[in-house]
Amino acid sequence: MNIQNTGLENIRVLCIETEFSKRYGLKNNSCSIGKLGEIKEIYRGGHKGRFLIVLDVFSDRIRYMVNIVKHRGSRKIVFVLKPGISRKYFKRYMRNPLDNITGLEYSIGFYIDSTLSNPEEPERSFVKLRFDDYLKIITTRIPKLMGLIVVKTLRILKFLIVGTTGYVINVTSAYILMHFLIHIFGRARASILVALLAIEISINWNYMLHEKWTFRDVPRLKSMEAYVKRWFEYHIVSIGSIITQTLSVYMLTGIMSKPLIISITIGVILGFSLNYLLSRKLVWGVSFEYR
Repeated sequence: MNIQNTGLENIRVLCIETEFSKRYGLKNNSCSIGKLGEIKEIYRGGHKGRFLIVLDVFSDRIRYMVNIVKHRGSRKIVFVLKPGISRKYFKRYMRNPLDNITGLEYSIGFYIDSTLSNPEEPERSFVKLRFDDYLKIITTRIPKLMGLIVVKTLRILKFLIVGTTGYVINVTSAYILMHFLIHIFGRARASILVALLAIEISINWNYMLHEKWTFRDVPRLKSMEAYVKRWFEYHIVSIGSIITQTLSVYMLTGIMSKPLIISITIGVILGFSLNYLLSRKLVWGVSFEYR
Protein backbone atom coordinates (compact mmCIF):
# COMPACT_ATOMS: atom_id res chain seq x y z
CA MET A 1 0.00 0.00 0.00
CA ASN A 2 1.32 3.45 -0.89
CA ILE A 3 0.03 6.61 0.73
CA GLN A 4 -0.93 9.09 -1.97
CA ASN A 5 -1.75 12.80 -1.89
CA THR A 6 0.10 13.39 1.37
CA GLY A 7 3.26 15.06 0.07
CA LEU A 8 5.17 11.86 0.92
CA GLU A 9 4.90 9.71 -2.17
CA ASN A 10 6.13 6.12 -2.43
CA ILE A 11 5.79 5.22 1.22
CA ARG A 12 5.40 1.49 1.60
CA VAL A 13 3.05 0.65 4.48
CA LEU A 14 3.28 -2.72 6.20
CA CYS A 15 1.32 -4.05 9.16
CA ILE A 16 2.42 -6.55 11.76
CA GLU A 17 -0.27 -9.14 12.45
CA THR A 18 -1.22 -9.20 16.13
CA GLU A 19 -2.74 -11.79 18.40
CA PHE A 20 -6.07 -9.97 18.19
CA SER A 21 -6.33 -10.47 14.42
CA LYS A 22 -5.10 -14.05 14.50
CA ARG A 23 -7.52 -15.01 17.24
CA TYR A 24 -10.63 -13.72 15.53
CA GLY A 25 -9.67 -14.49 11.93
CA LEU A 26 -9.72 -10.85 10.89
CA LYS A 27 -7.97 -9.36 7.90
CA ASN A 28 -6.82 -5.78 7.55
CA ASN A 29 -7.67 -4.02 4.29
CA SER A 30 -5.65 -0.87 5.00
CA CYS A 31 -2.16 -2.41 4.61
CA SER A 32 -0.28 -5.57 3.70
CA ILE A 33 1.03 -7.92 6.38
CA GLY A 34 4.82 -7.92 6.58
CA LYS A 35 7.15 -10.67 7.79
CA LEU A 36 9.07 -9.98 10.99
CA GLY A 37 12.42 -10.78 9.37
CA GLU A 38 11.80 -8.24 6.62
CA ILE A 39 10.62 -5.63 9.12
CA LYS A 40 13.78 -6.08 11.21
CA GLU A 41 15.90 -5.44 8.13
CA ILE A 42 13.83 -2.37 7.26
CA TYR A 43 14.39 -0.89 10.72
CA ARG A 44 18.14 -1.45 10.42
CA GLY A 45 18.18 0.35 7.05
CA GLY A 46 18.75 -2.83 5.08
CA HIS A 47 16.01 -1.99 2.56
CA LYS A 48 16.24 1.25 0.63
CA GLY A 49 13.05 3.26 0.55
CA ARG A 50 10.45 4.94 2.72
CA PHE A 51 8.56 2.62 5.03
CA LEU A 52 5.80 2.96 7.60
CA ILE A 53 5.34 -0.08 9.84
CA VAL A 54 2.44 -0.38 12.28
CA LEU A 55 0.73 -3.03 14.41
CA ASP A 56 -2.47 -3.97 12.58
CA VAL A 57 -4.71 -3.03 15.54
CA PHE A 58 -3.44 0.54 15.17
CA SER A 59 -3.87 0.76 11.40
CA ASP A 60 -6.46 3.51 11.89
CA ARG A 61 -3.52 5.72 12.96
CA ILE A 62 -1.74 5.44 9.60
CA ARG A 63 -2.97 8.80 8.32
CA TYR A 64 -2.08 10.41 11.66
CA MET A 65 1.43 8.93 11.52
CA VAL A 66 1.96 10.19 7.97
CA ASN A 67 1.00 13.69 9.10
CA ILE A 68 3.53 13.48 11.95
CA VAL A 69 6.23 12.48 9.47
CA LYS A 70 5.32 15.39 7.19
CA HIS A 71 5.47 17.98 9.96
CA ARG A 72 8.64 16.74 11.65
CA GLY A 73 10.67 16.01 8.55
CA SER A 74 12.55 13.27 10.43
CA ARG A 75 14.01 10.28 8.65
CA LYS A 76 13.33 7.86 11.50
CA ILE A 77 10.44 8.02 13.99
CA VAL A 78 9.22 5.40 16.43
CA PHE A 79 5.60 5.71 17.53
CA VAL A 80 5.12 4.68 21.15
CA LEU A 81 2.16 4.68 23.51
CA LYS A 82 1.79 7.75 25.67
CA PRO A 83 3.06 7.25 29.26
CA GLY A 84 0.40 6.32 31.79
CA ILE A 85 -1.24 3.46 33.62
CA SER A 86 -3.24 2.44 30.56
CA ARG A 87 -0.26 1.37 28.47
CA LYS A 88 0.79 -1.15 31.14
CA TYR A 89 -2.33 -3.14 30.29
CA PHE A 90 -1.27 -3.12 26.65
CA LYS A 91 2.08 -4.68 27.51
CA ARG A 92 0.48 -7.19 29.88
CA TYR A 93 -2.16 -8.47 27.48
CA MET A 94 -0.72 -7.92 23.98
CA ARG A 95 2.45 -9.62 22.76
CA ASN A 96 4.34 -6.95 20.86
CA PRO A 97 7.25 -7.94 18.58
CA LEU A 98 8.01 -4.28 17.80
CA ASP A 99 9.55 -3.75 21.25
CA ASN A 100 12.41 -6.09 20.35
CA ILE A 101 12.83 -4.62 16.87
CA THR A 102 13.03 -0.95 17.93
CA GLY A 103 14.50 -1.48 21.40
CA LEU A 104 11.82 0.83 22.80
CA GLU A 105 9.00 -0.35 25.05
CA TYR A 106 5.39 0.22 23.99
CA SER A 107 6.26 0.67 20.30
CA ILE A 108 3.26 0.44 17.97
CA GLY A 109 4.93 1.50 14.73
CA PHE A 110 7.84 3.28 13.07
CA TYR A 111 8.72 5.31 9.98
CA ILE A 112 12.07 5.15 8.25
CA ASP A 113 13.53 6.83 5.19
CA SER A 114 16.67 4.99 4.11
CA THR A 115 16.84 6.34 0.57
CA LEU A 116 20.03 8.35 1.12
CA SER A 117 22.07 6.81 3.93
CA ASN A 118 21.63 5.08 7.25
CA PRO A 119 19.07 7.14 9.23
CA GLU A 120 19.94 8.81 12.51
CA GLU A 121 18.76 7.65 15.92
CA PRO A 122 14.96 7.64 15.98
CA GLU A 123 12.75 10.32 17.38
CA ARG A 124 9.79 9.32 19.52
CA SER A 125 6.21 10.29 18.83
CA PHE A 126 3.60 9.48 21.48
CA VAL A 127 0.20 7.98 20.64
CA LYS A 128 -2.69 7.84 23.09
CA LEU A 129 -4.75 4.69 23.66
CA ARG A 130 -8.44 5.06 22.83
CA PHE A 131 -11.55 3.24 24.00
CA ASP A 132 -11.53 0.98 20.93
CA ASP A 133 -7.95 -0.04 21.73
CA TYR A 134 -8.89 -1.09 25.26
CA LEU A 135 -11.60 -3.37 23.88
CA LYS A 136 -9.17 -5.00 21.45
CA ILE A 137 -6.69 -5.58 24.28
CA ILE A 138 -9.33 -7.05 26.58
CA THR A 139 -10.72 -9.42 23.95
CA THR A 140 -7.37 -11.22 23.68
CA ARG A 141 -7.74 -12.43 27.27
CA ILE A 142 -11.43 -13.27 27.62
CA PRO A 143 -13.20 -16.39 26.27
CA LYS A 144 -13.11 -16.32 22.47
CA LEU A 145 -16.90 -16.51 22.02
CA MET A 146 -17.42 -13.55 24.36
CA GLY A 147 -14.68 -11.59 22.62
CA LEU A 148 -16.18 -12.35 19.21
CA ILE A 149 -19.49 -10.88 20.34
CA VAL A 150 -17.69 -7.71 21.47
CA VAL A 151 -15.79 -7.42 18.18
CA LYS A 152 -18.89 -7.88 16.03
CA THR A 153 -21.21 -5.64 18.01
CA LEU A 154 -18.94 -2.70 18.82
CA ARG A 155 -19.58 -0.79 15.59
CA ILE A 156 -23.30 -1.55 15.75
CA LEU A 157 -23.35 -0.16 19.29
CA LYS A 158 -21.62 3.00 18.10
CA PHE A 159 -24.05 3.31 15.22
CA LEU A 160 -26.95 2.90 17.64
CA ILE A 161 -25.57 5.55 20.00
CA VAL A 162 -25.14 8.00 17.12
CA GLY A 163 -28.62 7.15 15.89
CA THR A 164 -30.02 7.82 19.35
CA THR A 165 -28.49 11.27 19.48
CA GLY A 166 -29.79 11.86 15.95
CA TYR A 167 -33.24 10.85 17.13
CA VAL A 168 -33.09 13.48 19.89
CA ILE A 169 -31.99 16.09 17.35
CA ASN A 170 -34.74 14.92 15.01
CA VAL A 171 -37.55 15.16 17.56
CA THR A 172 -36.34 18.48 18.95
CA SER A 173 -36.10 19.98 15.46
CA ALA A 174 -39.51 18.62 14.50
CA TYR A 175 -41.28 20.14 17.48
CA ILE A 176 -39.63 23.52 16.98
CA LEU A 177 -40.40 23.56 13.26
CA MET A 178 -43.99 22.35 13.74
CA HIS A 179 -44.61 25.17 16.20
CA PHE A 180 -43.87 27.73 13.47
CA LEU A 181 -45.00 25.99 10.28
CA ILE A 182 -48.39 24.61 11.34
CA HIS A 183 -49.84 28.14 11.33
CA ILE A 184 -48.56 28.75 7.80
CA PHE A 185 -49.27 25.46 5.98
CA GLY A 186 -51.82 23.67 8.15
CA ARG A 187 -51.31 20.37 9.98
CA ALA A 188 -51.21 17.97 7.00
CA ARG A 189 -48.78 19.91 4.79
CA ALA A 190 -46.69 21.13 7.71
CA SER A 191 -46.24 17.56 8.95
CA ILE A 192 -44.59 16.55 5.63
CA LEU A 193 -42.32 19.61 5.53
CA VAL A 194 -41.39 19.22 9.20
CA ALA A 195 -40.52 15.55 8.71
CA LEU A 196 -38.24 16.31 5.73
CA LEU A 197 -36.44 19.20 7.42
CA ALA A 198 -35.99 17.32 10.70
CA ILE A 199 -34.61 14.30 8.85
CA GLU A 200 -32.12 16.47 6.93
CA ILE A 201 -30.89 18.04 10.16
CA SER A 202 -30.47 14.67 11.87
CA ILE A 203 -28.79 13.10 8.82
CA ASN A 204 -26.12 15.79 8.80
CA TRP A 205 -25.65 15.35 12.55
CA ASN A 206 -25.32 11.57 12.21
CA TYR A 207 -22.94 11.83 9.26
CA MET A 208 -20.60 14.08 11.21
CA LEU A 209 -20.49 11.66 14.17
CA HIS A 210 -20.03 8.61 11.95
CA GLU A 211 -17.08 10.31 10.24
CA LYS A 212 -15.47 11.29 13.55
CA TRP A 213 -16.31 8.23 15.66
CA THR A 214 -18.26 5.24 14.30
CA PHE A 215 -16.12 4.70 11.20
CA ARG A 216 -13.01 6.68 12.11
CA ASP A 217 -10.81 3.55 11.87
CA VAL A 218 -11.70 3.17 8.20
CA PRO A 219 -8.92 4.41 5.88
CA ARG A 220 -10.44 7.01 3.58
CA LEU A 221 -9.56 10.09 1.60
CA LYS A 222 -9.58 13.31 3.60
CA SER A 223 -10.06 15.78 0.78
CA MET A 224 -13.13 18.02 0.68
CA GLU A 225 -14.23 16.30 -2.53
CA ALA A 226 -14.13 12.88 -0.85
CA TYR A 227 -15.90 14.24 2.24
CA VAL A 228 -18.73 15.67 0.10
CA LYS A 229 -18.94 12.42 -1.88
CA ARG A 230 -19.44 10.39 1.30
CA TRP A 231 -21.94 13.00 2.53
CA PHE A 232 -23.90 12.57 -0.70
CA GLU A 233 -23.70 8.76 -0.51
CA TYR A 234 -24.89 8.83 3.09
CA HIS A 235 -27.90 10.84 2.00
CA ILE A 236 -28.65 8.23 -0.64
CA VAL A 237 -28.52 5.32 1.81
CA SER A 238 -30.72 7.32 4.16
CA ILE A 239 -33.52 7.40 1.58
CA GLY A 240 -35.12 4.43 3.31
CA SER A 241 -35.28 6.39 6.55
CA ILE A 242 -36.62 9.46 4.77
CA ILE A 243 -39.41 7.50 3.06
CA THR A 244 -40.45 5.50 6.10
CA GLN A 245 -40.33 8.43 8.50
CA THR A 246 -42.13 10.80 6.12
CA LEU A 247 -44.92 8.30 5.52
CA SER A 248 -45.10 7.53 9.21
CA VAL A 249 -45.47 11.18 10.19
CA TYR A 250 -47.93 11.89 7.38
CA MET A 251 -50.15 8.88 8.09
CA LEU A 252 -50.05 8.91 11.88
CA THR A 253 -49.83 12.65 12.60
CA GLY A 254 -51.11 14.33 9.45
CA ILE A 255 -54.06 11.98 8.81
CA MET A 256 -54.77 10.24 12.12
CA SER A 257 -53.65 13.13 14.42
CA LYS A 258 -51.49 10.81 16.53
CA PRO A 259 -48.72 12.36 18.68
CA LEU A 260 -45.70 13.44 16.63
CA ILE A 261 -43.25 11.53 18.83
CA ILE A 262 -44.99 8.21 18.11
CA SER A 263 -44.91 8.63 14.33
CA ILE A 264 -41.26 9.72 14.34
CA THR A 265 -40.24 6.83 16.61
CA ILE A 266 -41.84 4.24 14.33
CA GLY A 267 -40.13 5.75 11.29
CA VAL A 268 -36.73 5.76 12.99
CA ILE A 269 -37.00 2.10 14.06
CA LEU A 270 -37.98 0.93 10.59
CA GLY A 271 -35.13 2.83 8.92
CA PHE A 272 -32.31 1.94 11.32
CA SER A 273 -31.41 -1.55 10.09
CA LEU A 274 -31.38 -0.63 6.41
CA ASN A 275 -29.39 2.54 7.13
CA TYR A 276 -26.70 0.64 9.05
CA LEU A 277 -26.23 -2.10 6.47
CA LEU A 278 -25.97 0.28 3.53
CA SER A 279 -23.74 2.75 5.41
CA ARG A 280 -21.36 -0.02 6.43
CA LYS A 281 -21.07 -1.46 2.93
CA LEU A 282 -21.44 1.49 0.57
CA VAL A 283 -20.32 4.66 2.36
CA TRP A 284 -17.63 3.42 4.75
CA GLY A 285 -15.94 0.15 3.86
CA VAL A 286 -14.75 -1.20 7.21
CA SER A 287 -11.03 -1.84 7.71
CA PHE A 288 -11.58 -5.21 9.42
CA GLU A 289 -13.74 -7.78 7.65
CA TYR A 290 -14.49 -11.38 8.54
CA ARG A 291 -12.89 -13.99 6.37
